Amino acid sequence: MSKNLYNILKIEEDATIDDIKKAYRKLALQYHPDKNNGNGDKFKEISEAYQILSDPNKKKLYDLNKFNFNSYNYTDPHTIFNTIFKKVNPKILKYVLNIFDKIDINNTNNFNDFINNLDNLSLEDIFSLPLDYFTTKVSKLKNNKNPNITYHKIDINLYNLLSSKYYNINIGLYQRLPNNILFYYKKSYCIENINKNILLKNQGNYDTEHKYPSDLVINIEKNVLPFNLYDNDHLLLDIEINIDELMNGFYYQFSYPNFKDNNKNYINIYIEKPYLSNLMYVIPEYGLYTNDIKGNLYINLILNEHKKNYNCIYDDYLIPKRINPFEE
Repeated sequence: MSKNLYNILKIEEDATIDDIKKAYRKLALQYHPDKNNGNGDKFKEISEAYQILSDPNKKKLYDLNKFNFNSYNYTDPHTIFNTIFKKVNPKILKYVLNIFDKIDINNTNNFNDFINNLDNLSLEDIFSLPLDYFTTKVSKLKNNKNPNITYHKIDINLYNLLSSKYYNINIGLYQRLPNNILFYYKKSYCIENINKNILLKNQGNYDTEHKYPSDLVINIEKNVLPFNLYDNDHLLLDIEINIDELMNGFYYQFSYPNFKDNNKNYINIYIEKPYLSNLMYVIPEYGLYTNDIKGNLYINLILNEHKKNYNCIYDDYLIPKRINPFEE
């Protein structure tokens, strides 16, 4: 035989298919070329040994010294790896490759339990692994939290602000492993966008000196263009009009998300004889969410005698309500 496949996978000749698969999982992670200390050649060799021994017919030929290595067309080792670990959360797989050298692979029971249960582990499970899984032991930590507040700024556009008071975000944070190694990952949050700032106690970054993570402050920037934000939940739209429009009225169209018809992301309005009002109007409940109700959309008319007429007429339009109109 040109090479001993059992020695490559570090298993006995009477190993079961399950034993062969477990051996492959362990060694493939250990030598994966994406690791800092990975070995592409070894990774390929392990994959080829697994492809032969995991197939009962090929294994039988190999055991009888009748397997033709030269004519066999091997599957790409990365394809084999992705197939074997297809049920594992990609984030966990990336994480495991990063910390693999810190795991105590000589502690056989712990190590095998860890590798064989990857399919069912969450990131939270990984972060709470017992300390004896690791070769490097944690130093004594100060019994308080990281004093450096973690800040995260998000921009929420008008569409998302109008569609719901809730918004899903992913925030990159440093989590500490049991052996005091920091690992950067993204954590999901569902926040209420009715706030300007959100304080989450003990939800920020860990460090290597303090026992608990810092507080997390999420700063929310609301992008409400083409409007201005008024009192956190109301929208304000400035419209320039000329003398003719002041006296006779006008039609106007502006951008506004339409959740029933995506092809109509605008609103048409008609304002009749603005001179009879104080040039302020309102469309109720067309603003942003505040708890379970929406704010208003206010319209402020600005006189500009040099502006040209809008010269448009719409069949479908809203009529904004006057605010404190003058008497005729």
